[in-house]
Amino acid sequence: FEISMSRHSRPPSLLWSPHSDEVFAIGTSDQLRLYDFSHSDDSGSPLIERSDTGAGSVQLISCVKDVHQLSCAAWSPRAEHPWMIAVGTASGKVVLHDCAPSSTERGCAPTSARAEFVPHS
Repeated sequence: FEISMSRHSRPPSLLWSPHSDEVFAIGTSDQLRLYDFSHSDDSGSPLIERSDTGAGSVQLISCVKDVHQLSCAAWSPRAEHPWMIAVGTASGKVVLHDCAPSSTERGCAPTSARAEFVPHS
């Protein structure tokens, strides 16, 4: 899989889910993508090599394209909200996104924002 970045954007953030050892998120300045890592290679997904266990596959399971100026992100620690991710933006806003896998094309939801918190000036 590939992560595209402009030369002026921040490095991507990698977040492993606290709820599943096989789910992780990658956040860039303009989107958040969730992936499932599987140790089996029969899914047809691109293979990546792991030195300790052999081959595995990575599959996109969800993405949020309406993230603007992502500067940090964190998974919800609550088990009843395993797909909730808080995204901090460069303007100081914090947006809660429900990133549950969707049935839309390639798992990309048009919007997943559930709440937005704006700092007081």
